[in-house]
Amino acid sequence: MIMPLLTYLPTALAWRPFLDPLDFHELWYLLLPPLVFGISLVYKALKLPTLERIWLDTTRLAAYILVLISLAAVALFGIVEYF
Repeated sequence: MIMPLLTYLPTALAWRPFLDPLDFHELWYLLLPPLVFGISLVYKALKLPTLERIWLDTTRLAAYILVLISLAAVALFGIVEYF
């Protein structure tokens, strides 16, 4: 009964989140929309007087932020590459 648990233990301890982080260097932009949506949700939950339209306002704010980040990335890319 205890032997299967002991054979599983080294593989469970192999990944240490803060010492061996996952390699997301090429896919970092996929983590941006959930982060922006979460920040927008918390912000709107604190600022709205009632929570009737929270999902619409959160989606709108998240879209604004993502569009502005995209425009800033394009502008900075143009500055770095062409100047």
